[in-house]
Amino acid sequence: MAIDKELKTTHALYNNIVRAITPDLVTPKFVALKGGEDTITQPWAYGLPEAVPGATWNCQQGIARTDTEWFAINTASIRKFGLNNGAPTATNNSPYIGLPSGVDHLGDGCVIGEFLYIAYSNYNLGSSTQMGLAKYNITDLSLDSFIDLKAHTNLNASACSLSKSGTEILVTSFFGTAGSDQRNTDIYRIDLELETFLGTIQLVTPCVGIQSISYHAGIDSYVIGSHDAPNLIEKIYLYDAAALTLHSAIDPVGTLDEIEGVEVWDNVLYFHTLNGSPQILPLDITLIGRVAAKGDPVPLIDVVTLPETGTLTMWVTPLALYNYGSLFDTLSYTNDWKSWVYADGRLAWRFKATDTIITATGTIVANQKYFMTFTWEKVGGNFNSKLGLNGTFIGSDTGVWVNKPAAGLALGGINAGNSQADYSYGDVTIYDKVLSAAEILDLNDNPGAMYVSNAAPQESGVPKIVTPLLVSIVSTIVTTIVRG
Repeated sequence: MAIDKELKTTHALYNNIVRAITPDLVTPKFVALKGGEDTITQPWAYGLPEAVPGATWNCQQGIARTDTEWFAINTASIRKFGLNNGAPTATNNSPYIGLPSGVDHLGDGCVIGEFLYIAYSNYNLGSSTQMGLAKYNITDLSLDSFIDLKAHTNLNASACSLSKSGTEILVTSFFGTAGSDQRNTDIYRIDLELETFLGTIQLVTPCVGIQSISYHAGIDSYVIGSHDAPNLIEKIYLYDAAALTLHSAIDPVGTLDEIEGVEVWDNVLYFHTLNGSPQILPLDITLIGRVAAKGDPVPLIDVVTLPETGTLTMWVTPLALYNYGSLFDTLSYTNDWKSWVYADGRLAWRFKATDTIITATGTIVANQKYFMTFTWEKVGGNFNSKLGLNGTFIGSDTGVWVNKPAAGLALGGINAGNSQADYSYGDVTIYDKVLSAAEILDLNDNPGAMYVSNAAPQESGVPKIVTPLLVSIVSTIVTTIVRG
């Protein structure tokens, strides 16, 4: 765990904590401080995709670049562009000439030295019997040679990348369905100098439909673009370069656009979708703790650990406001046990679909930090709930009890309409009782008192003492109880 943080066992509320998670300060993960010593994959350590300035061209199968040039790989052509030039400076419209007979498919590629390496196969025939690496001169895109890998029957060459060591070329295999684990875990190692097969390495977690691969030195990870064809799942996966364990799964485009190529250059992650222009995917440790749009939810607590009477507190900075931007949600219910923020800044806490606490317009503003409190209490067959902001309870409600969600709770949105959340989370804590007004005020005013290190809640970056930005909440804040 890359954080110097520990809950203080002598704190008055320590024994009431059933679950506490916090963002790791270096890697894109949440880690548990209590309620299970687990590490929770955080798929959202990234910003929303951005256009690449000057890259107005599109490509089909893959991308590669150097300091001064882009390369676009299509099934029937290879093109070279200047960094800010929409017209190609070199083109090869016959990329298969000189390759083994039957080759009809080019995948993703990479530039190593003076050559553009591209994975090839005869995939379009339905069963690959020709596979390998084509090696093109980067000056005029003419074919120099190829590395024949057809002896490896489980390989359907889809992409290649220079290894972390810089001495090997790694070749991935594409299978659009689950197939065998071997087909979706094996990465083939080729000696860069001798161009000979060295063996395979295996991803610990299989990745269905590997389209592309690139090494990211900034986070010491292999970036893999994936197209799970039958399930229409498009993701960019980050695997630890040493352990080959999966630590992040990013969904920057939803299910409509097939992710084809990825490229990391100068610690910038680029990707493109089928027949799309390259885009930048901001991937930075300063975004750790961020839950952005179109991601997967971060597991928070399971149904067994979740108390029937309790309090959830969290430090949250909205990085942008969207309608129904979900703070937390559950797969078990469409409209119960959830909270969100409207585009106009209203904060909502809904324990039951017919009973929602909603604050006044403008309560929440982008890029300000808030201490949020959500309580629920089971009283016979009914519930009481409260909503707090910056150490003050600002709304309450009652209604008919709703059972705990079997799927537990998660940060971010799960159900329809919740995909546009964009928050940076600090410490997220669940207690087994309804905290009093005095207790939440103390947590707001003295956030470091809960920790041995006396470090206040962190969203990301380097460890530091933080004085929370306090937004004045007075009794004139209007709350609305919505009943269906």
